[in-house]
Amino acid sequence: MTLSINRLIAQRTGQVQTGYVDATHYDWEPPPLESALVEDEYGVVIAAVLRGHAPRRAFRLDFPAVLVQQSYYRVWPTQFDPLLDELAAIHREVLPQWYEPYTNVTINRNRRVQAHADVVRPWTLAALVPIQTNKKYRLIFPEFRYAINPALGDLVFFNPSQCHGNMVKGPTLNLVAYTKETRSSQ
Repeated sequence: MTLSINRLIAQRTGQVQTGYVDATHYDWEPPPLESALVEDEYGVVIAAVLRGHAPRRAFRLDFPAVLVQQSYYRVWPTQFDPLLDELAAIHREVLPQWYEPYTNVTINRNRRVQAHADVVRPWTLAALVPIQTNKKYRLIFPEFRYAINPALGDLVFFNPSQCHGNMVKGPTLNLVAYTKETRSSQ
């Protein structure tokens, strides 16, 4: 894969935001057409935005009917295995030192998430694939005052142990793959 990535350094503000986040909690985001690797001052990856690199298979999935009733659904049906294999291949190629096999998948529909840090295996990244999005959706890292507006076709790897939340206005559907100690049974 030939990929030109701009390397950006995010400075910590020293203020950790909890609760819901909005446009007042970020000052900058990567340009909409450029891929970017965002690290903190110590070289810890905060996020990598790969513009136009989402596996096409993600857009052909048959999402569970339960999403009509719920905004959040944790799954691991076999239909996701080929997609996770593709995500893993991209992850190993672009950020091999941060790769661990994905053990869980969550699908978020129109779900606003408060700022939080996930308890995950150290030195792993989650993968976010927007299936339906809009220009007002943001994945926000309030401690860095940084936000990402992923477009359809983008793939975002992010560090779930860093405080993050989102701003949802309008319809969205995101698939998030991540690593925990064991595969979820739900």
